[in-house]
Amino acid sequence: MQHHLLNNLVLEAAEVAYCIANESGNVVEISSALANLLDITPALAIGKNFSALLAPKIYSEHIDLSVPFSDSDLMLFHNSEPIQLRLSRKPLSTSPPLTLYLFTDFTRQKRIEQDLDHARRNLHIADDQLQAVLDAVPAYISWVAKDGTYLGVNQHLANLLGLRVSEIVGQRVGFRGDDVFEQITKTFFATDDRQISAEYRINIDEKSLVTLLFGHKYFDNSAAVFVGVDISQRKSMEEQLREQAKLLEVTQDAIIVVDENDVILFWNSGAERLYGWKREDALGNRKADLLYDSKEFKHHFEAQAKVFETGEWEGELYHRTREGKKVIVQSRRTLLDFIGNQIRKVLIIDTDITEKKQLEAQLLRNQRVEHIGLIASGIAHDMNNVLTPIMASLEMLKQKLTDEKSLKRISMLESSAHRGKHLMEQILLFARGQEGEMSALDLRQVIKDIANLIEQTFPKNISVDVAMERNLSLIMGDSTQLHQVLLNLVINARDAMPNGGKIRISLAPVSISAADARTNIDARPGNFLLLTVSDTGTGIPQEYLDKIFDPFFTTKPEGKGTGLGLSTVLSIIRAHKGFLEIDSTPNVGTSFKIYMPTSVGAVSTGSMSFGGFGAEKGKGETILVVDDDEAVGEVAAELLQNAGYTALLAKNGEEALALFTEHYRDVRLVVTDMVMPKMDGANLIRSLRAVLPSVKIIAMSGLMDREKLIKMAGVEAGAFITKPFTGETLLQTVRRFLESSAVGTLS
Repeated sequence: MQHHLLNNLVLEAAEVAYCIANESGNVVEISSALANLLDITPALAIGKNFSALLAPKIYSEHIDLSVPFSDSDLMLFHNSEPIQLRLSRKPLSTSPPLTLYLFTDFTRQKRIEQDLDHARRNLHIADDQLQAVLDAVPAYISWVAKDGTYLGVNQHLANLLGLRVSEIVGQRVGFRGDDVFEQITKTFFATDDRQISAEYRINIDEKSLVTLLFGHKYFDNSAAVFVGVDISQRKSMEEQLREQAKLLEVTQDAIIVVDENDVILFWNSGAERLYGWKREDALGNRKADLLYDSKEFKHHFEAQAKVFETGEWEGELYHRTREGKKVIVQSRRTLLDFIGNQIRKVLIIDTDITEKKQLEAQLLRNQRVEHIGLIASGIAHDMNNVLTPIMASLEMLKQKLTDEKSLKRISMLESSAHRGKHLMEQILLFARGQEGEMSALDLRQVIKDIANLIEQTFPKNISVDVAMERNLSLIMGDSTQLHQVLLNLVINARDAMPNGGKIRISLAPVSISAADARTNIDARPGNFLLLTVSDTGTGIPQEYLDKIFDPFFTTKPEGKGTGLGLSTVLSIIRAHKGFLEIDSTPNVGTSFKIYMPTSVGAVSTGSMSFGGFGAEKGKGETILVVDDDEAVGEVAAELLQNAGYTALLAKNGEEALALFTEHYRDVRLVVTDMVMPKMDGANLIRSLRAVLPSVKIIAMSGLMDREKLIKMAGVEAGAFITKPFTGETLLQTVRRFLESSAVGTLS
């Protein structure tokens, strides 16, 4: 009894839920813990049927309480909370028969087991999700143990190796022959580093890949995860970009990229060469601020607006270099408007066409001058034919009208006719670039003559400064024409300085390279003397620079200039195989640069003059005069008749040939015009020589110089008379030629 009481005290102290029932199943003893679970007091439970007390509280199948030594799991609700219990039955005594019902609470254990099962399921799901995520990553991912064993790989790596994931896990790194990756893993685990990154090339089944590899240790450095990213395509693109970048740097064009705010983002070497701004100085600045004057802003921003509107633009623009030099560019602009790009960019390709535009302007000017020259040549021809009979007739009138009043009138007419002749000579000089009589010439003497003239005749408020180097080469030139060139330039300089100033004349040797020659259509490589005439005058406005060499163009007041000065200068310089450049700034001054080719060891050719021979009378010789201008022919024939010659007159080449064939035994000399209809002078000369090779011929022309005549007619042209001519000139030439001993001895 004492033993039983002691057991009961121990069970009560441990709050064990139990009860003892008799053979009828009625409770003879119950613990406070079990009574509490059954929501009844121990006193009320005594004598009650244990099954009846238990049944309302449990949620389980029928439990048989009569089977000894058996356990049953049941769920009992207490305070609306389920409690997991295990019921054990054990006989205590047979007399009287008593059974112990012991309840063990394993709710917590059950929950732990459930939590473990749930955790296992979640872990499995997480593993699947992680594998799915890693399989979806376009990179080669693997887990490797410290001993070099694959712990796992993603599907991307398995596909690369051509194996299933399960066939790789457990294998040693390098089992497919990838010695590079094997060496990397061994080296990584041998260091204390937790992370690595490296770029290496692998070969898988003859496929070469460039991989960017990242590694990270975990599990206390006992394993590592490796991520490899295939950058083969990127490396190929980088190589292409490097090659393209080289092309962008090699090209002579300026290639520029700006954003929508005109800020420079790219600036190649071509842009550096063209504009003078280094890349580091240009990047980040606005293109308009670097390359445009304020008046050019409008054109630039109009072009930009057109690009953003239509996607492209092309045209010519005036830019400014870092040194302030103006250049003309052919600009092509394209909008770089990529999808998803928040900032639109513009690609600009600028080609320097400054030299091209300058050459085009020179060519157009030359063509314009040539066209005007043709017109002027025609006018001069007709005017010479008009002046010739006037000048020749005036001499005959002086012999018949001898009174003072008539002679005064005739002198006035002669003066006007000679002025007209001088004007025609100037027009012809411009029109044909007459070479004149070339000889070896020291250009310094010409400059000294003009400098003396300036000092003696120019206003005292205009000074002249002459600078000439020593030991300069000679040139082949016509002294008279070059005097005229310098005189025209210094007179223009004087007129540009009404309030005084300085004229500077310099002469120095220069060498022109092929590259330099490209900037001027008249230039060619070689050695030259550079003659520079500068002034400090009013300058020439930019809009006039392309017109100043046009004949009859002048900015001087009416009556102060004919507009032939500079056009004549240009013609003379070209006839001397030279070329000219001009630089002028308003209110600063003007500088003319004349390049004359040098000639070493040039020999003077001399010139023919008929001066000093009197107008001797004829001796009845027959002379055939040929001219399509009736007045010229009649006056020439009358002058010859009056001087004692027999004159035959023909109005064209065909008529002259017929007359000569009829009278060739009598005709001592033929005087023929060179420009005629039907048969011109050159063909007539050849036809006359075919009839009589020894025939003497004098050529007349107001258009052709002697060299052109020789080339055109194929004859020496023993004498040559320039229209308009005086009667004295005609008679002197005829007499001298008749008295010469052979054909072509006069030149």
